[in-house]
Amino acid sequence: MKNPISAFYGFHMTVQAIVSLLSPPALLTLLAWYLHTYQGVGEWIYALLIFFGLITGFYSMIRYLLAASKYSHALDRQAEEKKKKKNDEHRL
Repeated sequence: MKNPISAFYGFHMTVQAIVSLLSPPALLTLLAWYLHTYQGVGEWIYALLIFFGLITGFYSMIRYLLAASKYSHALDRQAEEKKKKKNDEHRL
């Protein structure tokens, strides 16, 4: 393996993307259960809140992946610049 930190970062990105996707529907399902059980709202609330949770989860996941990808590319560029600068110094 060339760089174990890159592998760990990729694993972390994957886990965080899954958490970003699943958290909103799970929390809104709990909210729907509470509203149905204790507040007397009809069962239709499950469909509404789970659907809204899925949309929110997808949005959150995509937003996270785009931000993480942008950060990762910035780190790669910095590493390449340092390597190039080091190689240039050795040539002089």
